[in-house]
Amino acid sequence: MSTFVRSALLTLLVTSAACGEDSPSRGDSLDVIASEYVRLVLALGEHDPGYVDAYYGPALWREMVREEALPVDRIARRARRLSKTADTAPAAPDDLLPLRRRFLARQLTALAARAGSVHSLDGIPAVSPSTKRLLVQAAIALGAIGLALLLVWQPAFRPSDVVRALKFCERRDHERAVCDRTKAFAATSTEIAERLRTAYDVPAEQIFYFPPCVDRSVFRKYTEKETAPAYKYLSEVSGIPADKLRASKLVFETSRVDQTKRKDLLLDAFAFVAREREDAYLFIGGGPENDLFKSLKKGLDEKPELKGRAFLTGFIPDEHIGPLFSMAEVYASASEMEGFGMSVLQAAASGTAVVCSDLVPFAVQYVPEDALIVPAGEVFDFAQAIGNLLDSEPDRSKRALQLAEKVKMLDWDAQAVAFLQYLRRRGFQVVPGKEES
Repeated sequence: MSTFVRSALLTLLVTSAACGEDSPSRGDSLDVIASEYVRLVLALGEHDPGYVDAYYGPALWREMVREEALPVDRIARRARRLSKTADTAPAAPDDLLPLRRRFLARQLTALAARAGSVHSLDGIPAVSPSTKRLLVQAAIALGAIGLALLLVWQPAFRPSDVVRALKFCERRDHERAVCDRTKAFAATSTEIAERLRTAYDVPAEQIFYFPPCVDRSVFRKYTEKETAPAYKYLSEVSGIPADKLRASKLVFETSRVDQTKRKDLLLDAFAFVAREREDAYLFIGGGPENDLFKSLKKGLDEKPELKGRAFLTGFIPDEHIGPLFSMAEVYASASEMEGFGMSVLQAAASGTAVVCSDLVPFAVQYVPEDALIVPAGEVFDFAQAIGNLLDSEPDRSKRALQLAEKVKMLDWDAQAVAFLQYLRRRGFQVVPGKEES
């Protein structure tokens, strides 16, 4: 799961359609700054593959970002200016205003740091593009929340000129100083919590485990009437009548188009399933339509078993995301690099059976007995697991019900209340509000 998914879901509590400028005035509200923050995250995602895992906001914002095509250094500069403005920005008076200001300012600071790292790494010819991405992910992952991840990168592993350019030692010392002065930590994964304890000597009582949660107004079971537009959408994508799709078995996956998501493996696995079942269809969503997308499309066209049976949809309209998770008999994720596994959680909350790799932390940590977990990279294991679920309606339904029940605890409202209680225990002054009672 990306930084954007974890942070924007909180920041978007103050959504606004307003558009910020390079030099925001001191009169800008937190709502305006928060909206600009989201657009800057989207803009950085155009330069930094993997930074934005999923986006469910206004489609117009994404289009505006792509049209504007901000360079990375300008993204960093704008984020720094917004961060300075956020702490004094006016907003409607409420009890959480100080927390909102600090949170937004820190998120903007983290965004500026990541953008700055992307920009500086572009000037290091000795590092390959893939290594650059890994360095950025390791160095800036989760901003101030996930500082401990930096310890996996030691200066001895890189040439001296790269070490100097990336300022490993300065960053490491700075992170330890920040941790020493910080009263509370929100760890969004068990790995981060463990690193904070072992690598930065953060006491366990200072760490709040805040797992990614799910929007239950979107990810739930949908009625037949509610799914009608989504079936029409799939019909337009595939050329298959909506009534036929409704009577068939759908396998679904959606995520950004990135090699780590292993959409190619899903296509290969489904080719075996398609030979055995004439009523099964695979829909794979996500973008952008980059070189990898074109390669997947070419591979799909070259497999006779997949002709008319598997489809790449590209970006899925927001209004169809929730229904598609609900409509599928099986949600399949072959991903080999996940911070948490948000899409698998969303499928579970939608009451859909899951097949995923053993590199999806959510499934391994929360629902190991209910999801069908198979070794990453194993085509035949994925094919067998998908086929078994499609063949056995009782097993599929049982697993789906158990998944939906177990993920009820991953609810934003419940976790937000627990987080506020934790902040009070750490000495923060948070006055109870209406939504908390």
